[in-house]
This record gives sequence, structure tokens and C-alpha cells, in this order.
Amino acid sequence: MITVEGVCKSFQEQKVLDDISFRMEEGKVYCLYGPSGSGKTTLMKIVGGLLLPDCGRVSGLEGKKLSFVFQEDRLLPWRNGKDNITLVTGEAPGAEKALALMELTGDKYPEEMSGGMRRRLAIARALAYGGDVYFFDEPFKGLDREMKLRIMNKVKAEIAGKTLLFISHDREEAEFFGCDQPILVGVEDQQIPD
Repeated sequence: MITVEGVCKSFQEQKVLDDISFRMEEGKVYCLYGPSGSGKTTLMKIVGGLLLPDCGRVSGLEGKKLSFVFQEDRLLPWRNGKDNITLVTGEAPGAEKALALMELTGDKYPEEMSGGMRRRLAIARALAYGGDVYFFDEPFKGLDREMKLRIMNKVKAEIAGKTLLFISHDREEAEFFGCDQPILVGVEDQQIPD
């Protein structure tokens, strides 16, 4: 069980998160909903241990392997696709499998790739690294509908049974992954936004 208790965060004088609490059971899918700028990415980073909260705490991740797909692709431009993965995984066979799964070859550099290819490479890196808990922040942005459906099916099969904290403005994506519980961030009336 991952427990988030009373988390708050401010940047300078701007309060971004205020007293956020929820629990995540292992092997389930949780979706962060809220308007742009409401703190969804900040909350994901706090839960994943990449950012410290000003107050509150996160527990239950001790000893777990965490894997991230960030909003930005975060690729090294001086490394080809395969090297962008092996720098994280240290293992070539896992990189080859993840690249094939995402319909990529791995020989191109990020500047030679389309936006959708770079996005798929970022997903491939997270899948190759593996994990007990996955953090996806707008993972399928920039993919055309046909490609997105293919990639979502492959990702869903790969991470089946793992815990997923998922941020998307596309409700269809969240429903596709079977969101077990919406977590509302910065939503006054506690209704899930369309």
C-alpha cells in the first residue's frame, strides 16, 4: 500500500498542493485529474520521490523499483535511441525488445525522429527499465489516433498487474487503462472533469 498523507507544496508564494491524501493499492491504476496548472505533475513527482513536499509524507515505496514517463521526452540528443535506453537499463536485450514493441529501430538520434517517435522512445525506455510502480505523465501526447491505440494496447499488456499513477487530459486514455480511482487535484467541486 502506498500512502500519501497531508502533502502540500508551494513554489515561492504560490501554493500548488494543499493537504492531499490518498492510498494506492498494489497492482491498481490511479489517475490524477485536474485542470492545467493544478499540480498534477508536482504531485506525481512527490509521490515518486523526485520532489520533496513542504509538509506531509509518502510511504510504501521503500524497496520498490519505480519507472517514469515524463511530460517531456528527456532524451539525450547526442545518443541514438538504443543508447538512450541502455544508459538507463545497462542491458541491450531489454532495449531491443522495448524498441521493437514501440515500433522503433533505435539507430536514429532524437533530432532525426518525429515527435511521436521520440514519445515512443521515452515509453520504450520506461518499459525496458521495468518497475513495480509506473508513473505516466501525458505518455501518449503527440501520437496519432491509430498509433496511440496500438501503443496503448502494448503498454497495457506490458505493465499488467503493476501499480500505475497516470496523468492524462484524455479521459478515454484513463478509461482504457481501467482507472481504479480518480485522484482530483485542484478541482473545487470534486467532479471528474470531462
